Amino acid sequence: MRILDDLPKGSGLPPIFFTKKPMLSTGLLSFDYVSGGGYPIGDITEIYGESGSGKTASVLRSIAHAQEEGKYCAFIDMEHSFPASLAESSSIDSSRLFVLSPSCGEDAFSMMSELVRTDAIDLLALDSVTALISKDDLERRVSEQEDTVSSLLKRQLPEFLTLVKASNTAVVFINQVRSNMKRLGLPTKSTGGRMVKHYAALRIETSCGEMLEGKGRMVGREVRCVATKSLSIFPGRKASFDVFNDIGADDVRFFADVAERLGKLYFTEACSILFNGREFQSYSALRSYLRADGKACSDRIREDAIRHCGERGSW
Repeated sequence: MRILDDLPKGSGLPPIFFTKKPMLSTGLLSFDYVSGGGYPIGDITEIYGESGSGKTASVLRSIAHAQEEGKYCAFIDMEHSFPASLAESSSIDSSRLFVLSPSCGEDAFSMMSELVRTDAIDLLALDSVTALISKDDLERRVSEQEDTVSSLLKRQLPEFLTLVKASNTAVVFINQVRSNMKRLGLPTKSTGGRMVKHYAALRIETSCGEMLEGKGRMVGREVRCVATKSLSIFPGRKASFDVFNDIGADDVRFFADVAERLGKLYFTEACSILFNGREFQSYSALRSYLRADGKACSDRIREDAIRHCGERGSW
């Protein structure tokens, strides 16, 4: 018997096929677009990609955005190299950010479990899965070490996910890709085997794009992102954002493109930008306005853009 046989024609699919998880906005319109609204609350998101592809910068921007909304965040620094300067340039309030540096993978999951149980943390980020070394492995020689990340995740991740499902916390795992010499056609693979891939509700892959120049020098780079797995929307959406040396992750170029498609922003023949009754000569000037006087207007356009994409599935 077919499930949909008893439905009247034209009624569409039953509501169960359109269940929508609550989402936490990432603060980057490009990430919100590819994910269908942000990080899923009560679930795990994996952001993975090559070195220097903007993974940590995007998460720090999300933390800054969450703090602006009065939310509390925690950062598990497994690599013991928290980018304090990048966090400051991303406008993070360090006094309201919990930064923990566990010595081993078991301690990391213990800390994360305690934070999730409090239900006081809205966004929890782990940087990174690659550095999750078990306590036993720390005492072994390198030649004796096994693929302990996978075995550690196999032991710890199911129980941790149960806690996350019962909480109001959005969890983000930052992961790195490495060369895959065993399988033809798959040049890279993410650390941890299939464990994070299986349990994550959302997976976003980042990759390096073109370098950005300003006044004759390199000031940042473009980062491309694509949703490779999503339980909220069909995966495969692509977008891009920028990572600058002085301000961290920024999506003003993507925002301008979206606002133009929605008829809220216009480019003149002289390459200036018309937005909200004002004229701007550069993306930098538009960015400064959006972060100050035009923030309310910017937030409305971002909400309209995500809703528009959710209804139509594309621009």
